[in-house]
Amino acid sequence: MSEETAAPTGSAGASADVLPIVNQEGRMLERTPWFPSELDVGAECYRVIGCAGSPLSGKSTLLNELFGTHFSVSRVRATDRRRWSTRGISASLAANQETILVLEVDGGDGGASGQQLQERCLRYICSVSDVVLCNVWYHDLGRYDSDPQWCLRTMVRELSQADGPLLRTCVVFVVRDADGDALDSTAAVTDALWLDAEEYWQQETGGSGSSSTSSSGAAATSSRSVETLRAALELRVVLLPSPRASRSAYDTAVQRLRHEMLDAGGSLSSEFSKGLPADGFAAFSRRLWEGIAAQPAGWSRGSVPLALHMASVDRGAFALASGGNGALPSEALVAAYHCDGAFSEILRNSAEELGELASQLEEGDKISGFGRRAEDLLNKYLSGFESATEAYAGQEVRERKRAELESVLDASLQSLFLKQLQLIRENALQHFKTASSSEEIPGDFAFYTADALFQREAEDSVRPGSDWSYANERSDLQQTMAEISARRKQLIHVQIQAAEQQRQAMQYMQLQQAQLQAIQQQQYGGTLGNWNVGVAYRPPDTNVNLSLLHQQGRTQVQVSMVPDEQAGLLGPNGFTSGVGPGNLGVSFNINI
Repeated sequence: MSEETAAPTGSAGASADVLPIVNQEGRMLERTPWFPSELDVGAECYRVIGCAGSPLSGKSTLLNELFGTHFSVSRVRATDRRRWSTRGISASLAANQETILVLEVDGGDGGASGQQLQERCLRYICSVSDVVLCNVWYHDLGRYDSDPQWCLRTMVRELSQADGPLLRTCVVFVVRDADGDALDSTAAVTDALWLDAEEYWQQETGGSGSSSTSSSGAAATSSRSVETLRAALELRVVLLPSPRASRSAYDTAVQRLRHEMLDAGGSLSSEFSKGLPADGFAAFSRRLWEGIAAQPAGWSRGSVPLALHMASVDRGAFALASGGNGALPSEALVAAYHCDGAFSEILRNSAEELGELASQLEEGDKISGFGRRAEDLLNKYLSGFESATEAYAGQEVRERKRAELESVLDASLQSLFLKQLQLIRENALQHFKTASSSEEIPGDFAFYTADALFQREAEDSVRPGSDWSYANERSDLQQTMAEISARRKQLIHVQIQAAEQQRQAMQYMQLQQAQLQAIQQQQYGGTLGNWNVGVAYRPPDTNVNLSLLHQQGRTQVQVSMVPDEQAGLLGPNGFTSGVGPGNLGVSFNINI
C-alpha cells in the first residue's frame, strides 16, 4: 500500500486539505512539511488537537463542526462494525487558523493488529497534542473493557513512563447520547474517571496494585504520587445530547464546546502547549512515530498492561534470549521517551526567544552580529539537550534526536537570517539611491559602496560553520541597482536631448526673428535709390491743413480741416519762429 491512506468503502471521500499522515499499515508520511503554510508560520508553535475514541461515534463530524475541517464522514452501518479496521491518522488545519492542527485517529477495532495500530496512534497524539478529545458513548462509561477505559489507561501509562517534568495535557471526554437526566451528571462522570486514572497510575508507578518494579523506568516512577498525575493531567467531561433527539440542544452544546476551546484562556491556551514549532513538527512527528513503532505492543482491551508483564521477566533469562546483549527493550524506550521530552522542552524554550528576535526584525530593526548570536543560541540549546539527556550518552536515539534538534533549530534561525537579509538589502538600496542622487558622486562609486555595505553586513549575519548563503540576495540587489542606474542614465540622456532640442528651437526662433526684423526694416525704410517726400501746409488763421506724401513711387494728397489747438501758443504765422519762406515744414528721409 502507498504512503497515502485510501478512504475505505462506505465513507465519503476526504477533502484535499485532509492529509493522511499514518496509513493502515502503520507507516508515517515521509513528506515534509505536511502543509505549505508550515514554512510561513515558521517557529510559531502549533496548537494541536488530537481526537480518538469509539468507532462510528461521530469523531469526524464533531471535528468538522468544531474547527471547520473536512474529515471524511463514515457512511458505514452499525451492522458492518466488525469489518471496520483502524486506518491510521489524518491531519488537517482548522479553517482560517494556520496554527491549529487537528489530528484524528481513523476507525477502530479490526482485530489484534488494528488494536495495536490504534494504541500506537493514541500514544502518538497524546505525546504531541495540547488537547486530546476522547469521543465515547455514554453507555460505555464504567465498563472495564470499553473505549473510555482503554483510552484513559493508555494515556496514564504514557505519563507514568516519563522520567522528567511532565508536560500538562488537557483530556476532554466528549460523551455522546447523554440524554435526559444524564446531562446533569458531568461532575459524577469526572469523579469516576479520576478514580480510574489514579488506580491506573498506582499500578503503573509501583504503588498499590503492583507486585514489583520491572525496570529502571518503573523504579524511577515508583515514588510518584497521585498529585503528580493531577498536575500533569487535566480531565474534563462534556456531555452531548443525541442529535436525533434534539438537534438544537446538540448544536448548542457543540458551539459551547467550540468557545471553550478556541476562546482566549480556553483549552488551547499556552498552559497545555507542547512547544512544537510548525516548521519542525513533521520531522519531529516522524522520529517520534519511529520510536513508538519500534516498541512492542502494549495491551488489548481488558488485558493486563505490558509494564506489569515485564515485572515478572528475569533479566538474566532475557539476556540469554536476546543474544547476550543484556539490554531490555524498555531501557531503549525510556531513553527515546526522555530524549523526546527534552527535545520538546528545548523547542518550547527556543520558540519564545526566537519569537522575540522575529518581532524585532518585523519592526525593521536589524540584529547586530546576528551570525555570532545565532551560533551562541544554537550551542546553548544543544548544550541544554545534552545536559538533560546525559544519562543516555552514547545511545543512538540520543545522537539522532540531537541531530534532529540541530536541524530544526538551524532551519528556524535560517528563516530569521533571511529576514535579516531583507533589512540589510533595503538599507543598502537606500544608501545607493541617496548617493546616486548627488551629482558630485559618480554612479559607479555609489553602486560599489552599496554592494560592499551589503556584503559586509550579510557576512556578519551568517552563522559560523553553517551553509547559509546570501548569494541570491546579493545578486538581486546588484540587479536592482543596475536597473536603477540604467533608468537614471536613460533619464539623463532624455533630459540632454530635450535641452539640445530646446537650444535648436531657440536658435531657429532667433534666426526667424532676425529675418523678420530685416523685412520690417526694409519695408519701412525703403530700398536704396528710392525717395520718400512729405510736405504739410496750413494757411495762417485757418483750420485747413494740406499734406503731400510721396513714398515708394506713390503720391498721396490729404486735405483736412482740423482746428489748431496750439495756435494760441504759437506766433502769428503758426510758428514761434518762421522756418524758410512761406513757413513751410519740410521732412527729409533717405534709406542708405
